[in-house]
Amino acid sequence: VAAGDRIIFGTNGGRLVALDARTGERVWENRDPGYTIERRPFVRHNHVYAGSWDGYLYAVRLSDGRTAWKTQGIGSKASAPGVARYYAPADAPPVVAGGNVWIADRMYRLGILDAAYGRVLMEMKDTASVAPSEDGKSLYLRGTDGLLRKVGLDGREVWKAPARTGFLPSSAAEAGGVVYSNSATGRLVALD
Repeated sequence: VAAGDRIIFGTNGGRLVALDARTGERVWENRDPGYTIERRPFVRHNHVYAGSWDGYLYAVRLSDGRTAWKTQGIGSKASAPGVARYYAPADAPPVVAGGNVWIADRMYRLGILDAAYGRVLMEMKDTASVAPSEDGKSLYLRGTDGLLRKVGLDGREVWKAPARTGFLPSSAAEAGGVVYSNSATGRLVALD
């Protein structure tokens, strides 16, 4: 992720790394996550947000790479002992919108957390991934029931439409007033 004069990425070794975008030199490295970060982090308001396969969502300060907070994922917390890592909030990338972090996990639960402190505010079931709208005023949720939902920043549904979404944790994308979503069967759906 490009963030001002930095490039931020996660590693298979469970690290978040910031490089100087101009020189490629390492600015900082956070080693707090205990396992792989395989999805793209999200940067907002001087923080980097990333889900890790260790079962936690991390908020790291962009300035120095120190962990501001970490919160156990909804699915990891609800899972049976010994399988928390499998249900980690790491299958789909997080999104920050309206002062909250939205992240789906492999248990297909969507956690909505306060971006400043990591407190869980709300959760929704049957969601494989979340993506921001083009204007940042709403979000798209890929349901495990085959429906794509548009919700407001308060979580209230604006509309839902068949999109063959299934359990695939890929994110929808909006461009020019069209929302694109792919399916596990290789189909691309475009919705107004």
